[in-house]
Amino acid sequence: MDPFSLTVGSLSLLDACQRLTKFVVKVYKGAKTVDKEIQGIFEQIENLEKVTVTIRSINEAEERRLNTNDAAKNLNLSSVLASIAGLMPKCKDVVDKLYDILTSIETAHLPRFFESLDTFYRELRRKAKDADFLSLQRSLRDYHEIIQILLVTANYCLAREGQQHQEQSATDNREWFSTLNSKLDELKSRLESAPSGSFQQAFAVVKAVVASESKNKHFEIPQSVSSIFTGREGMLATLKSWIFDVPPPLSTSLHAFKNLQKRFVICGLGGSGKTQFCCKFAQEHRERFWGVFWIDGSTKEKAEHGLASLARNAGLEANARAAKRWLSSSDQPWLLIIDGADDPNLDLEALFPEGNRGHIIITTTNPEHKTQGTIGDGFFDFSGGDPDSAEALLLRASSTPQPWSKTALDLAAAITRSLGYLPLAITIAGKTILKGKCTLNDYLTFHETDLQRTRQQLYRKRSDSRNRTQDPKLTIYATCETTYGVLLRGQTQASQDAVELLNLFSFLNKDNISLQLLQQAATNPLLEAADNASKQEGSNSWQAWIQQVVIRLYMISNPDPPKPMLPEVLVPFDSEPDSFDIYRLREALSELASRSLIMYYANKDTYSVHPIIHRWVRDRPDMTTAGQAIWCEAAATMLSQAILLPPRGMSTEDADFRRSLLPHVMSVLSYQKAINHQFERNRLHRAKIWPTASLLSRMNRQNALRLAKYSFVFAQCARYQEALDLQVVVHAFLHRMLGSGNEKTIRMKLALSGTYWHLGRGSEAAILQEDALNSSIRTLGKSHVDTLRLSDHLGSSFWMLGRFKEAYAMHSTAIEGLEKALGPEDADVLRAKDHLGRIESKYYRFENARCLHFEAAEGLKKLLGEEHDDTLTALDNLANVLMELETDYYLAQAQNIAEKVLAARKAKLGLEHYYTLWSMLSLARIKARRGFAEVAESEIKAGLVIAYQTLGAEHLGVLTARMHLGSVLSLAGKPVEAIKELEDVRKRQSNMPSSTRGLHPDLFNTLYMLGACYRDVGRYDEGINACAEAMKGLTDFGGHEHPLITKLEERINEIAKERELLLRESRNALMKRQSPTAAG
Repeated sequence: MDPFSLTVGSLSLLDACQRLTKFVVKVYKGAKTVDKEIQGIFEQIENLEKVTVTIRSINEAEERRLNTNDAAKNLNLSSVLASIAGLMPKCKDVVDKLYDILTSIETAHLPRFFESLDTFYRELRRKAKDADFLSLQRSLRDYHEIIQILLVTANYCLAREGQQHQEQSATDNREWFSTLNSKLDELKSRLESAPSGSFQQAFAVVKAVVASESKNKHFEIPQSVSSIFTGREGMLATLKSWIFDVPPPLSTSLHAFKNLQKRFVICGLGGSGKTQFCCKFAQEHRERFWGVFWIDGSTKEKAEHGLASLARNAGLEANARAAKRWLSSSDQPWLLIIDGADDPNLDLEALFPEGNRGHIIITTTNPEHKTQGTIGDGFFDFSGGDPDSAEALLLRASSTPQPWSKTALDLAAAITRSLGYLPLAITIAGKTILKGKCTLNDYLTFHETDLQRTRQQLYRKRSDSRNRTQDPKLTIYATCETTYGVLLRGQTQASQDAVELLNLFSFLNKDNISLQLLQQAATNPLLEAADNASKQEGSNSWQAWIQQVVIRLYMISNPDPPKPMLPEVLVPFDSEPDSFDIYRLREALSELASRSLIMYYANKDTYSVHPIIHRWVRDRPDMTTAGQAIWCEAAATMLSQAILLPPRGMSTEDADFRRSLLPHVMSVLSYQKAINHQFERNRLHRAKIWPTASLLSRMNRQNALRLAKYSFVFAQCARYQEALDLQVVVHAFLHRMLGSGNEKTIRMKLALSGTYWHLGRGSEAAILQEDALNSSIRTLGKSHVDTLRLSDHLGSSFWMLGRFKEAYAMHSTAIEGLEKALGPEDADVLRAKDHLGRIESKYYRFENARCLHFEAAEGLKKLLGEEHDDTLTALDNLANVLMELETDYYLAQAQNIAEKVLAARKAKLGLEHYYTLWSMLSLARIKARRGFAEVAESEIKAGLVIAYQTLGAEHLGVLTARMHLGSVLSLAGKPVEAIKELEDVRKRQSNMPSSTRGLHPDLFNTLYMLGACYRDVGRYDEGINACAEAMKGLTDFGGHEHPLITKLEERINEIAKERELLLRESRNALMKRQSPTAAG
């Protein structure tokens, strides 16, 4: 190649670029704003100008080389420069054509060109949509990029020439090839399809240089790297450092490290991108390895066949031993990928070449193979996914135009989350959208409908196995189907148990399936049976005998369905609690985990199921609707058995455990509803009822007990409306079957009344509790412990309703009787004292209240622990009464206690729980009393934002919080805002459904606060009227002796005196102005 012709070509291209640049700059100067089309052209031309500078620099280096009379040494460089010289005239033609188009627009609008730039830009935008103009812009970009890659190659050739007489590290050379190959991969798919023959010639030149210089002689990977490969960049970089640079953790000595074969394991679910990751790593670092090889590790036979093929290609005898011996004896760096080594029975170590040479990467779904890693952490776990990378993969796979809008990203987030961030599933989703079968907006609906339709079609044709394996819609489930089939065909007890557990798990929530849940589901029925047996032995009264007769008669006409099926592994082999085989259960779980069908988290002793597997097990073609009903019923029964009702299971740990079951309860109820719906559709379609439909629809003793337990979970998670919906049904059933006086009916009444109480429906709670109390007195007597507990609960409802005198009597009776029966340190006694303390506060006997709350808190702390719900309630009550004592010492104590209670409730219950919000309110009120009213205002408002969403604007607790917000606003010197808040609360409280005689007792406190606020803004008459209205309401309410009466009277007198004082001062001022002196 003549260096002179290269110089001429670069100068000619530079001249064309500069001519176009001058025109663009002229347009810039005449424009107020720069159009994006002009900006894009300008940037492309600038890049080309820089390229010409680099070309001349390399050309000068080539001329100096030729002057050494050693021209034959670098034929590669000559061919690269010749290719560049051939491209430059064609690139110049493109620049000239663009110049002609732009100047033609200018000519058309002369002589007033710069006065009509808007017209110019309109014409340019029109041209920009023209196919010829677009083609020129693409060509310009293509020429620039291919010349750039040729320049990288030329620089590499020059660098290699300079290393001829130096000892240059192989690592530096490999870095050159890594850069070169990455650019080739990036541009190849687009530029190779371009029509220009020069492009094809340029790529051939680059490939020739790579081939002649490359150290890599063997390269075979399981699959090509996808053009939309996304994510895992951090893992790729980490693996690179562990394989090439960094010694292993300190537990292994450097000497031992040097003598280890470098092995690494990629573990994860099928379709999680393990193989693509290995191929990407191998491709990026191809030049670091003399050879890259792979074998199929799914079975021993396939792995040995792969090794034999490797030996044959090397010219050796075609067997596995020869291949391993060939690799172990090679002094060149090699990489062996063992792909798909999932079989737990595979002897993986037998596939490794002997010795310490080489690098091996293993992909597997079996976590047990993680121990084979020898560098770094030993393995990567692909069970999780990166949401950002998953979203990008979906949008690239669906060819969504960039930049991606927030709407597109939000839709992608929802889709990828539903697919569990599984790359294979996401790629298929992207291709489905790209084919136009659906859009990002409706993909989830399409996927659901399409999967159900495919499932039904395959079920109808399930006798023909070809229909399943060839259906492209089920590609992402192929690995699951294969693994599940292996378990089904397994002859071991563990594999059969594993199948049953997996079917059951598919109807629970996919996350946080704890060993404790499974264990308690197996052993709790034995405890409950023992309790029932002891109760029957002690129930010899004629009432108990009659109830048993009634129950038997009821069961004759309304028999329970057969006992629901449970996995055999969860059924103890006799009636003793220790007969449950925990080791058999763990073995079955280990079987599932070893095949990546579930994932185990040792730090929590819990398991999770990937969303794809979770869905597939439940909806696989062989799972009929009847089969779904059976396994959903099994899951529901298992959950029910894991829950203990009071008086068992009342510890802090038990409460935390029940709260953890909420996602599972909601999952089972949701699937039951869907299955019932499907049964109804099938019934209408086939005009007959499925025999198993009764499992989910008819109320019976089993379902009643189950729903009662579920309602207990809902209530403990502050999901009171859901709890109420279940409890109403159970209460009606028990009342019909057992009567109102039965112990179970009374307990259900008590639970239902508690739910009403938390929903702010105190009147309904009190009615139920009074009925339960009367029933308990008739059947058990006034002094029975259960009767006394009911008295205490009824007292709490009376407290909520403002019936303090009756509440005081109820709590006092309960305390006296419970102390005699159970002793002064019993938890029920302490709870009753805590409740009595609230009544003492209402009578403004704060010291008495403090003593009661303190005794309750300390006693419950010793009995139940510092973080038990009842202990925290007593501490919260103590903090509130300390606030009312108002000394600096007590206020500091109150804040300290309230902060601890809030922290504990946030950690245990979450920010949105009813009791957490109540603690936030308590702490804010204390801060306001300590002079931090604005801080308190902000915190109450933040809590109200959550409360509106979780409880609703009309909830009693929300209105109470707003009432206290009004008080805090008043303390903050914002009486106008306080009045606005309190007036709205007053209106809502007047219309509350739980009002008695049309007035809710909290309304009187609101009116009392309003009186003070009206006074502060000089609206004295309204202040007096508000207090008077409260007094009248209390009198009508029956509260002649209500403690607030005195406070209201005092406030009316204060306002009246202040009004009279102001009137007197006004009269005096007026008289002064009217006196002769003032007139003179």
